[in-house]
Amino acid sequence: APGAALVSEVKQFASVGISPEQALATATTSPGQFWEGSVYGHVAVGLPADIVLYRSDPTVSLDALGTIDTVIADGRIYPKTELDAWVERYRAHFHSAVYEQVMGGLVGFLAARYKP
Repeated sequence: APGAALVSEVKQFASVGISPEQALATATTSPGQFWEGSVYGHVAVGLPADIVLYRSDPTVSLDALGTIDTVIADGRIYPKTELDAWVERYRAHFHSAVYEQVMGGLVGFLAARYKP
C-alpha cells in the first residue's frame, strides 16, 4: 500500500522507546532541517508541503496512521476515497493476467538475450 514504507519506518523508530510524536518527527520533519537553506521540514505560507490529515491523532498512537482522511500534495486535496480508487485502478492494471503474461514474456526474452 502507498506509504507503507514510511509507516514501517515510523514504527521502527517508536520501537526503540521514543514517543509516537518523536517517531513521526524523526521520519518526516527532522530530515529537512539538516539541509542548509532547506524549505523542507516546515509548514508555512509559501513553502512546499505535503500534508496528511488523520481521523485519529498519530502523535498519541501510531495505530492512527491507518486512519487517513485526506492528503494534500502539491496544493491539491485528495480525499481518501479518491486515493483508494487510484490504488484499485493501479492494482487492476498491474496485476491483471494480460499484464503478467506480457511482462513475464518480456523478462524471459531479456534474460535469454542478455546472459552474462
